[in-house]
Amino acid sequence: MNKSETQTNEFNKEMTKELNDKEDFIKATSLILQVFLGGVLLIKAVDGAFTLFPVESYQAEAKALLTALEGTTLLAFIITGVHVLLGTFLIFNLWVPFTLMMAAPLALFAFSFEAMYGTLGLPQVLTGMALISSIILMVYHWGFFKNFFRAQSTYDMVTPQSAKAELLLLEEVRERAPRKYQKIVSMEEIQESII
Repeated sequence: MNKSETQTNEFNKEMTKELNDKEDFIKATSLILQVFLGGVLLIKAVDGAFTLFPVESYQAEAKALLTALEGTTLLAFIITGVHVLLGTFLIFNLWVPFTLMMAAPLALFAFSFEAMYGTLGLPQVLTGMALISSIILMVYHWGFFKNFFRAQSTYDMVTPQSAKAELLLLEEVRERAPRKYQKIVSMEEIQESII
C-alpha cells in the first residue's frame, strides 16, 4: 500500500469511529429520556394513588376536577394503571413506539392541565420535561411513525406486494450498482415489458 491509501484508510477508520460514537451518544440519550419519561409516568401514577402533590396548589376549577376524579375510584384506578403500565414499558425498553403513541397525548394533556391550572412548581416542570422528552423520543423513533403520516397513493392500493418488492429491489440496485442497473434496464425483455 502506498502512503495515500494508508492515509485514506486511517481517515475512514477515524470517521467510522466518530460516527459510531455519535450513534452511541444518541442511543444513550434516547435511553435516558425514555427512563426519565417512564419515571415521570410512574411518579404521576403514585401521585394519583397517594397524592404526592397537594391539590390545594391548583385553581378552583382544577381542585373541583381532581376531587371529583378521586371520588370515581374505577376511573382513577384505570388512569393509575395506564400510567404504571406505560412507565414500566418505557423503563424496561418494551414496545417503545407503541408506548410513545400512548404516552405522548398523556404528556400533552398533563402539561396543558398543569400550565393552565397549576402554580409554577415541580409538577409543572416535570410535565413540561416529559412533553419535551416524548417529542424527542418520537423524533428518534420516526422510522416507525412516518408510515402513519404517509399518504396512500393509488399505485400503493392496486399494485401487488410482489411487484412493490421487485421495484424496491430494482431501486436498491440502481443506488448501489449503477452499471448493473443499466445492464438490467437495457435487456430486451425488460424494455418490452416497460413499453
